[in-house]
This record gives sequence, structure tokens and C-alpha cells, in this order.
Amino acid sequence: HVSSTSEARTWQIDQLNLVAETSTESAPLMIDAQCRIATSTTDPEQPPRTETGEIAFVSHIDSGSEILNFNAADLRLEMQDLPMSFAAPLLQRLIGPTVTTGRINGKIQSSYSAASNSVAMQVEQLNLREFAIVAPQLIGQDQFSLQHVTANGVIEASPNLVSAQQFNLQSDVGS
Repeated sequence: HVSSTSEARTWQIDQLNLVAETSTESAPLMIDAQCRIATSTTDPEQPPRTETGEIAFVSHIDSGSEILNFNAADLRLEMQDLPMSFAAPLLQRLIGPTVTTGRINGKIQSSYSAASNSVAMQVEQLNLREFAIVAPQLIGQDQFSLQHVTANGVIEASPNLVSAQQFNLQSDVGS
């Protein structure tokens, strides 16, 4: 059980199942984790509300190698009804005070290569609903919102190039 509290929200990770194996047949490091994430409002001016979702990931570091040197990584991430408010503490560290809302479902398979300094991501059935972000240091007092976003396809990125293959992104822009 892991938890945190901010001014207006608490979040909690439970039902955590984490396995980290070294020196497996497929890779020198394999990590497999699943958990449930719950966020609750703590603002006394709003009625209490709790949102829960699930996240699972499997990662193989340096597949096909016997030595762990972090030259390559494969990651599979699955999200089921995950509240986007869970991302606020991480975003706050990167861009200052942040409030996020919405829910996300989908799968992302990614691969990283240190040799080419590149990342490839296969996005499957990504569905973001009622997303909103307030980040004063990034967008002033405005709120950016999207009612619905879906995505499927492949994105590849390196220092000199970003490319997409059969990538489909659809959205409805909110107010």
C-alpha cells in the first residue's frame, strides 16, 4: 500500500503485485507489475469522490544479452480506466503545480535502443476521456481540455526524426 496526499487529492496504490527477476532466459532483468490506483478528492468545498483504475506493465531490459547494461528496453503498458489525476504529482515535479482529470484505457508497447538513441511505440486502442489539465507555469490560467481522444499506430522517435506509421489520432476538443 503506497499513498500520497496533495492539497485537494489523495492517491493510493494497492493490490500491488511486483516481480523483478534477474538473469532470466530472455533478459538479464525482467519486471512485471500490476496494481490498482485510487484517487480521492479532499477539497472540503466539493463532495468526496473516489476514482479507481488499474495499470499493468512488463519490461525486459537488454533482451537477448547476458549482461545488464541498460542498452535496450522493451515495455508493455496496459491501462484500464486509469484516472489521469494520478499523473499530477509527476507532472508537478516537471512543470510546477498541476491539476489533471480524465480517464485513460489502452495498451502501449515500446522499445528503447541506446545504440540508436531511439524509441518506438506501438499504441493500441488508446482511449482518453474527459481530459483536462490546469498548469499555470505552462499555460497560464487557461485550462486545456479534450472530451475524447483515441489513438492507434506506431510512433518512432530519435534525436533527429519523429515518424508515424499508420497512426490514427481522433479527438473532440472541449472548452
